[in-house]
Amino acid sequence: MVFTDYYGGGLFIVKADGKLDFKIPMKGNKTFAVTVVDCTTVAVSSGKPYSNDKACIRITDIQSRGVTKTIYTESWCYGIVFADDKLVFCGYEPSGIFEIDLKTNTQSVISSTIPLSNWSNISYVEKKFYVTNASTRTITCCGNKGNVLWTYNDNVNMKAIRGFSVDTNGNAFVASENLKNVTMISHDGKRAKQILDTKDGLDAPYAMQYDRYTNRLLVANQKGMAYLFGEQ
Repeated sequence: MVFTDYYGGGLFIVKADGKLDFKIPMKGNKTFAVTVVDCTTVAVSSGKPYSNDKACIRITDIQSRGVTKTIYTESWCYGIVFADDKLVFCGYEPSGIFEIDLKTNTQSVISSTIPLSNWSNISYVEKKFYVTNASTRTITCCGNKGNVLWTYNDNVNMKAIRGFSVDTNGNAFVASENLKNVTMISHDGKRAKQILDTKDGLDAPYAMQYDRYTNRLLVANQKGMAYLFGEQ
């Protein structure tokens, strides 16, 4: 498992039993989100850069424990996913869903009309992108060309949206830092229910990943504790 250390900078590589294997330090920018490119390579987004740095995505080799390529982006780059052999990320200022061809380093826009915010996250299932907007408390599902399929808004169960993931069926899981909960939204964006809260150990949940092979949900709190949940 790979975890980002947002403010400390770097990656934590953790064994299946939850014990730390090793850390990959990264100088300069923060490390916001991570996505798997192949069995030895991950891509790491910077989020909002420090004042003397530029927003970027760092291609990192887990085996050599180092950055092999740095791709600078015009937007602050938050959530990131590897989809159809391209990197796709949520950009902010300017806002949009952007893609990068790793072979040519060409950057292009998938959508500039879907409202995003800082902390926006992204997931990809069955040719559909799912993105979050922490400012408007919304989840938007769109096709891989950027056409909006549905938008879900919730001012009751979602506040300070952080972690986000989607299962094989298109059900979305949203972690709310301030409410200390996880909400599940149906694949069509019409229904939602809270499935986890403080009774399950949540305390400022910041990161989340749904394992589509084992149907388990990993939720990590801001202060380091992470929990693995089976099907509800």
